[in-house]
Amino acid sequence: MGIEVRSTKNFVNDTGVKIVAYADAGAGKTHAIATLPDPIIISCERGLATLRKFDLPYIEVATMPQMMDAVKYISSSNEMKTRQSVAFDSFTDLAEICLRDEMGKTTNGQKAYGEMANKMIDLCRFLKTFNKHVYITAQLGTMKDELTQIIKYAPSAPGRQLSDELRYQFDNLFYLFRGEHPETKEPVRMFRTDGNEQFAGKNRSAGALNLWEPQDLTAIINKLKV
Repeated sequence: MGIEVRSTKNFVNDTGVKIVAYADAGAGKTHAIATLPDPIIISCERGLATLRKFDLPYIEVATMPQMMDAVKYISSSNEMKTRQSVAFDSFTDLAEICLRDEMGKTTNGQKAYGEMANKMIDLCRFLKTFNKHVYITAQLGTMKDELTQIIKYAPSAPGRQLSDELRYQFDNLFYLFRGEHPETKEPVRMFRTDGNEQFAGKNRSAGALNLWEPQDLTAIINKLKV
C-alpha cells in the first residue's frame, strides 16, 4: 500500500471548516446558516422560520435512523457531491432525539445516556471527516471549569460526557452574541471566537480570526482557509 504525504498548509482545504455555535434562543444561530456557502440543512427542531426568505434545501429528521440516512445521503450521493456546506440545527435537539430512542430500549437510565453519548460522539467524529464545511448549532447551557471551579456558558447537550465531547471534538467553538454595539448603539450579532472566564470558546485560526467576528460564516470560513 502506497503512503501519501500531505502538507499541513492544505489541511483545512482538504477537510472543510468545522464550526460549533451556541447561544440562547433568538440570538440568530439558525439565521446564520444563510451566510454559509451553498448549504444544505439537517433540521431537528422545526425552527427554520427565520430562513423563509431564502431558498435553502433542508432535510427534516425526527429519529436517529433518519438522521443517519440524511448524513449518508449528503456524504455519498452524487446529488450532494458539489454541495459546499452542511448545517445541523440543532445538535442539542438531535441528542435529545437520540436519548429518547435509547430510553425506549431500556429502563436503565444510565445505560441510555451512555448509548446516546456514544452514538453522538461517533457522529461528531464522522462529521470531522466530511470534505464539506460543517456548521453545528447548539442551545445555551453551562459547564463548570474543573480547574477554576467557575461556572461558564457552553453548548448544551444531555449528559456531561456529551457536553464535554462537543467542546473538544471540533476546532472552532463560538458563542453568538446578540445585542447593542457599545459605540454605535446599533443592534448587532457577532460571533465570539475564543473563550474566557464567562464563555467557553476556541478557534484554530492561527491568528486569522478577530475575537469578535460579524455573523458571516462565509467570511469566517474564508479566513480559516487561508
